[in-house]
Amino acid sequence: IPILLLFQLLLTFGLALIVATYNLFFRDLERFVAIVMMLWFYVTPIIYKEDMIPRALWWINVVNPVAGLVINWRHLFMGEPLSIIFFWVSFIWSVLIFIVGYWTYNRLNWKFPEYV
Repeated sequence: IPILLLFQLLLTFGLALIVATYNLFFRDLERFVAIVMMLWFYVTPIIYKEDMIPRALWWINVVNPVAGLVINWRHLFMGEPLSIIFFWVSFIWSVLIFIVGYWTYNRLNWKFPEYV
């Protein structure tokens, strides 16, 4: 559980840094984020199992940063073994998004007083 929590924390914090930083400069971004979050909910296997996705569209779970976390949380709570593939996919996505978010924030934080 602590490892999945760490992955989720890194992913959430990285996304928050990216969205919050760019939302300061582009005020209409909040409307776009609401639409993207709704579409993202339906692409992520939250209300359906990952087995229901056809094999031809399996790559969607790999390119979706949240899908690996959701799949492993479901496996953990249902008593099934964790998916090693999605464990590493969620690790890579979490670290990558955290690094991009941290880099974005540090690159643009000197402009914050001008826009606030």
